[in-house]
Amino acid sequence: EIDPITAGYVEQIFDMYLNGMGLHQICKRLSQINVPTPAMIKKQYQEERGVVSKRKSKGIWDATTVSRILKNDFYIGTLTLSKSKRRSINGKQVETPREEWKVFENHHEPIVEKEIFDEVQKKFGNRKTGSGR
Repeated sequence: EIDPITAGYVEQIFDMYLNGMGLHQICKRLSQINVPTPAMIKKQYQEERGVVSKRKSKGIWDATTVSRILKNDFYIGTLTLSKSKRRSINGKQVETPREEWKVFENHHEPIVEKEIFDEVQKKFGNRKTGSGR
């Protein structure tokens, strides 16, 4: 079930990126207008259900979080399973090869249109990396 408030934030992030804002500019803007971070939303969700959360969450967005949101195909209705596994019960989690992932497209209602998502991915592919030297 889609949370309309959270979905609005996701749509806003995609829109800002497509309208030329960089990751750091998006973070600054989201923090200025007091948009809760995913960690803040998760903590609030747990507390509403009576779970004591030791999670500390700052109200400041970071570029890694914004980047993960922009690259996550979950927002276009795709469910991907088996991205990683544990070698043993308490062992280290390791990534599985992409060909072993279980991908279910159109699994759930999308928040972002596929065309918008694809445009963002294309823009990410064109980004320059490094220090600009």
